[in-house]
Amino acid sequence: VPRRYAQCACISRAFRGQREALRRAEARTALAAAVPLPVAAAIEAVLWSTESRDGYARSTRRIVFALRRNDQLRRRVLDGSLTPTALATLDEEALAPPAVAQRRADDRSRLAKRVGARPSTLPEVDAFECPRCGARRAYVANATHGGSVDRAHILARCLECGRGWAP
Repeated sequence: VPRRYAQCACISRAFRGQREALRRAEARTALAAAVPLPVAAAIEAVLWSTESRDGYARSTRRIVFALRRNDQLRRRVLDGSLTPTALATLDEEALAPPAVAQRRADDRSRLAKRVGARPSTLPEVDAFECPRCGARRAYVANATHGGSVDRAHILARCLECGRGWAP
């Protein structure tokens, strides 16, 4: 709202209404690039009614991105087996294309194997907090640089997410 009009409540409401209409029209146009206009309008209406202002833009971008790249998801939306309401509630994992979802699952299982394969000789402590996930369970090891005992460091690895760090 221009500063000179900010004092008048009715003009301020009119500008806000125009901004919201423009935002909704842009979202509908972006969705219509991925699916037919009636379906795009239905998805946009559900997002508008269920999300906050910030969440609306984020959810719209997320769904447009997914509909453009995930053929299976687009087919489900077009044949009606996935309603706009159900589409709005899907998380990133459900919106991802099958190849991406499989790669993420492989990464998670590889990380779980790496984290779970803790050497039995290393002690598990709860003295350090993981900088990534905030967990307090980690195993620790002493490390020396170049064989120099006087420059020893403690290294920790989180048992929850696998992140390694020097506390």
